[in-house]
Amino acid sequence: MGGYYNDELRHRQLQGDVGHAVLGDFRRGGSGRRWRALLFPVAVLAIGVLLLFVGPLPGLGMVLCIGGVFALPMVALRALLGP
Repeated sequence: MGGYYNDELRHRQLQGDVGHAVLGDFRRGGSGRRWRALLFPVAVLAIGVLLLFVGPLPGLGMVLCIGGVFALPMVALRALLGP
């Protein structure tokens, strides 16, 4: 019975049809999930630029710009080097 279970599991892993995320194929999820983390720093940076030039609170816009500029490379490195 143990051999049957292992063979079945190996077959399901090769097909990418497994229920557990650790056993699944990491390439199957696509790279979109990995780069989705960049949306938040880019949005913070865009809102900061908008408030800096157009809004009534240029100080808040500057703080958001600085935060977005510092967060963007950190998140990009984490997305590149992460599993």
